[in-house]
Amino acid sequence: MTEFWLFAIGIFLIVIYTLHKLGNNYFGKKNRKDKHLFNIYHWEILVALSSGLTYLVLLILKSTSILPF
Repeated sequence: MTEFWLFAIGIFLIVIYTLHKLGNNYFGKKNRKDKHLFNIYHWEILVALSSGLTYLVLLILKSTSILPF
């Protein structure tokens, strides 16, 4: 079970980092008036999307029998 949680946390961190970088590149830092990246709504949306995508990736990997647990 420990392997599952380590794998899930790893996927979650990769997904959240990728979405954060894509969001910064898409919306652009120079186009914003406020340069605060610690806006609570930014992180709420980011965590929600990352959680959903992590669940989807784990579900797909489990259904294709790539994950043994």
